[in-house]
Amino acid sequence: MSQAITPTVPERLETLDVLRGFALFGIMSVNVFVFAHPVNWFDVSWQEIGPFEYGFELLKLIFVQGKFYSLFAFLFGLGFAMQLASAEQRGESFVLRSTKRMIVLFLIALIHFALIWNGDILKNYALAGLVLLVLYLLKQPLDNVYKRFTGKNKVPRWSIIVAACLILFGPHAVKGGKAYLEAQTITKYEAGHTLTEDEQQFIDAWEKAKLPETIKEKAAKKASQHNMFATQSYSEALAYRIDLLPEKLWQPSFNMFVLGLFLFGAYFGRQRLISVADKNRGLFKKIAIAGFITGMMFNCLFVWAMINMPPQVGTFWSFAINLGKSGAGLCFALMYIAIISLAMLGSGKCLLRWLAPVGRMALTHYLLQSLIGTWVFYGHGLGLMVDVTVISQLGFIIVLFSAQVAFSHWWLRRYRYGPLEWVWRSLTDWQAQPMRLDRSITPPV
Repeated sequence: MSQAITPTVPERLETLDVLRGFALFGIMSVNVFVFAHPVNWFDVSWQEIGPFEYGFELLKLIFVQGKFYSLFAFLFGLGFAMQLASAEQRGESFVLRSTKRMIVLFLIALIHFALIWNGDILKNYALAGLVLLVLYLLKQPLDNVYKRFTGKNKVPRWSIIVAACLILFGPHAVKGGKAYLEAQTITKYEAGHTLTEDEQQFIDAWEKAKLPETIKEKAAKKASQHNMFATQSYSEALAYRIDLLPEKLWQPSFNMFVLGLFLFGAYFGRQRLISVADKNRGLFKKIAIAGFITGMMFNCLFVWAMINMPPQVGTFWSFAINLGKSGAGLCFALMYIAIISLAMLGSGKCLLRWLAPVGRMALTHYLLQSLIGTWVFYGHGLGLMVDVTVISQLGFIIVLFSAQVAFSHWWLRRYRYGPLEWVWRSLTDWQAQPMRLDRSITPPV
């Protein structure tokens, strides 16, 4: 029992790499439409578009919108738990190195935001990752308190799911309460009852938002902003992003959403559900079915709100859209994980494993997609933002992702890490990592 055990380098879990590659494709398929329509990418004139565009937008809302960054965040939390388990097995400190990883990721995110694209989500992942580390540090004190009052050794793991649900849906509950109070105020106003000063201020803003001139003013402002992205030089775009950075640096609701997904992923990682997927076939089938059914219920709310949203929006519509998107995002992320995990146990592995190299270079390809996308569509590049069709955008997605797949396979036959993965790891350890592939060593997760 006292004999020392030499820890071995763990094999990469190919299913995780495939899932990351799949998530990256989904993220790009959304981001390309944002590159082409940076101001009003979510505005669709549902009554004016043809049947093809209508069906396409509907499928995008149901199966894509909000689903893939949810999947990516889930995998981030799962990777966190796997790295923690690996560090515990080796008897190494986890917190310090992970803190440095998140700080370096945050710096990469700031560079990405300022120099390339203001739609960056890496900064949210880095900030939520630091909070996740704090929660990890609080685990032992919480276990001690729980043991003192219950006599049990540690807080049960299902509590992570409860905490994740509170973090995911807590902000929506607050917004839902506000929407209910606003609805009550409108009812009082329409019934001719006396309003308080705050209620009257809300009614004034509500009535003003419905005026045709206000709606036209908002539409003109969006058109002006769209034209700005389509014509501005790189120096103008850079100045715009730097001015915007303080506003986008801290987004409490979205950061809480990401943290909730991290916790769900960490729970999966600690339970090793994907690592031993062959023993969890029945569970994954149930997750796939439940995820689809529950996700479609959330999707009904999301799609209904998106199609029927009035020009003046309002708290209720914001609540309905975000609740539907968040719930559907989580459920479909779980569904995709279950389906791909099951497929990787059978003949589907041959069809999916080509995604694994892209997943191993997810950071590199995420930033590369931003660089290429903004150059192709923005004014400081080719300026193809104007009058770009749905078909051409789909073609761009297929061509770009295919090129990334081919590049990933070529690169990883020669090198251990993707370019930015190498930078991230080297800066974290403050030491240049070996780059050339040594086939006797399996690259770590």
